[in-house]
Amino acid sequence: MKKLLAGGIILTGVLIGWGCEKAPVPTTSETTKPAVTPEAVKAHTITDAEVGQPAVCPVMGTEVTVTKNTLSAEYKGKVYYFCCGGCPDEFKANPDKYAK
Repeated sequence: MKKLLAGGIILTGVLIGWGCEKAPVPTTSETTKPAVTPEAVKAHTITDAEVGQPAVCPVMGTEVTVTKNTLSAEYKGKVYYFCCGGCPDEFKANPDKYAK
């Protein structure tokens, strides 16, 4: 019983740690699309009014609560918030895929 419990705890930790490290692998059709110019996705600075607001990372689908340190970007007039450091780069590589 102890081994089963320990195994479950370890598995849970691995799955939680793995979630944000594994960005979705693009399909062939996604890799052949023309790249979006870097100017299309703009830097965004979190304002005091945004702090505490709920958001969903467009890349991983993870719910986040916006803080002053939340990574964010603006694309086509909308602000997107990210759950971890790998998500902004994935978003910038193909913003139209994630900006739905």
